[in-house]
Amino acid sequence: MNKNFCHLILLFILIISCKREVTNTDCIMLSQNSNWITSDYKNNYTIQFPANYSGVGKVGFEGNIFSKLRNDSSVVFSYAYCSPLFCTDFGDTLFEPLPNSINIKINDTTINLNQQTTFCYSNRKTAILYYNKNNNAYARLYWKDAGVYKQALEISYNYSRLQEILNIIKTIKEK
Repeated sequence: MNKNFCHLILLFILIISCKREVTNTDCIMLSQNSNWITSDYKNNYTIQFPANYSGVGKVGFEGNIFSKLRNDSSVVFSYAYCSPLFCTDFGDTLFEPLPNSINIKINDTTINLNQQTTFCYSNRKTAILYYNKNNNAYARLYWKDAGVYKQALEISYNYSRLQEILNIIKTIKEK
């Protein structure tokens, strides 16, 4: 019986370690791209873009707003989390357990973002991107800030640009 108990414990440890490995492979690791242009993204973060993006990036007098546009207009990155008095780096909080999908409002239309991709840094989940697969698609990034996921970036794009968007998001770096 002692032998069976030991085998059971070893099996449990093996299952847990395998599950952890699978979780890490489902995560895109944050990394910089030395060929891209680094821009201020939030007060404590930068982001990188290929040369075919333009826009002011992060600006603001009474808080920050952000905008970058692909030169062919097929992708727009932006955020503007503003009240009547000021703007903040982050929007609403997404509470755990994290949902499988979220709904957003675009011009009084509710859009379901039913796909997701997770980003990690040093084996820790750092961000989650919710998106859809429409030709004219939308995405929302939630970034883990102070231990909670906060709305961090809005993206409108042609679905054919999804991999490019993922490559850009993974360049977000703390200053």
